[in-house]
Amino acid sequence: MSSQLLSERRFTRNGSDISKFNKDEEKILKKLSDHFHEDKSTLIKKSLIDLYENVQDLNEISKFEAKEKKGKVSFSSADDILDV
Repeated sequence: MSSQLLSERRFTRNGSDISKFNKDEEKILKKLSDHFHEDKSTLIKKSLIDLYENVQDLNEISKFEAKEKKGKVSFSSADDILDV
């Protein structure tokens, strides 16, 4: 695949942004669409949501790690939580 796999060209129709994909990208979308039985638009939307969730997760991890470095993190054992 080319290094420009994710490059896109933008067009506008009725004020909406439309993305056009190259041949390799179209092949990928077709394979995913056939595999997941979803239309291409739905696949793209789900991918965007997954990417956004990944960014949010990474932000939470960074916050936790910063707290951990400052010694502001504590853990409890299952026994402590269950009061056994």
